[in-house]
Amino acid sequence: MLALFLDYYDVPCTVLDAEPSTSDMPRGNTHNARTMEHYRRLGVADEIRALGLPADHPTDVAYFTRYGGAELARLRMSSANGVRRAVREAPDDHQTPEPLHRANQMYVERLLLARARTRSNITLRYGTRVSGIWQDGSGVSVHADRGTGRARYVVGCDGGQSVVRAGIGARYVGSGALDQEVLGRQATATHLRIPALYPDFLGSRRAWSYWALGGWADDQPDHA
Repeated sequence: MLALFLDYYDVPCTVLDAEPSTSDMPRGNTHNARTMEHYRRLGVADEIRALGLPADHPTDVAYFTRYGGAELARLRMSSANGVRRAVREAPDDHQTPEPLHRANQMYVERLLLARARTRSNITLRYGTRVSGIWQDGSGVSVHADRGTGRARYVVGCDGGQSVVRAGIGARYVGSGALDQEVLGRQATATHLRIPALYPDFLGSRRAWSYWALGGWADDQPDHA
């Protein structure tokens, strides 16, 4: 995104990324209104809205005794078509023309990467690991496993183990532990492909997020 915005303002840049390409594993999936407005400025908002769930699929959050059991509760949220309809019908002073959208980060990153590859201002160097930076009065030296280069500026979009942050002496305050409790306990994220999940368990009970709550009997009444 930063590279695309620099290109938007006709500023050349080079992206160094230790990974061979974008992630093929699910990550974040909520693009809020402000993020969607950034996509709009870059001209890709409609393409990103076409990613993810089918346009008529609700983005509800549903809770079950088991995935094939009784539905306990449901937080109802609009489908992509419903969001577009709400925007069309909203008054002129509505707060945003680009409401929240659900699309997994792995799909959105692929789209953004494909666009970046079409921009002559952007040089992409995937598979390049940066190990250190040194700043002086005329710019920044960047040391990577493919050699050392110079730049006027370096931006650290490199996460919790930031080489750039370490290079300028910035430090976190507070807890730095990576282990965090989720809903009161530790959690494990797993990516599963289950072709039979809808036809054999969920059926027509479509949602965006499904929760199975342990400790409920299958004969509990359906509260949906």
